[in-house]
Amino acid sequence: MSDKEIKLVVNSIKKNGKMISKDKAKTKTFLKKLGILTKNGNVSPAYKEICIPIGRG
Repeated sequence: MSDKEIKLVVNSIKKNGKMISKDKAKTKTFLKKLGILTKNGNVSPAYKEICIPIGRG
């Protein structure tokens, strides 16, 4: 990939990230698709040990 293509991808990720993070439903759906959350909305076992609740880190 050229530097220009990389910048386009990075900008797209940032733009979509901001859009998704503003909507709780979209955020949960995204995290479920990644496998970070289970179908029930709980943290997947693979990620349970690395997730640090806000205020504890």
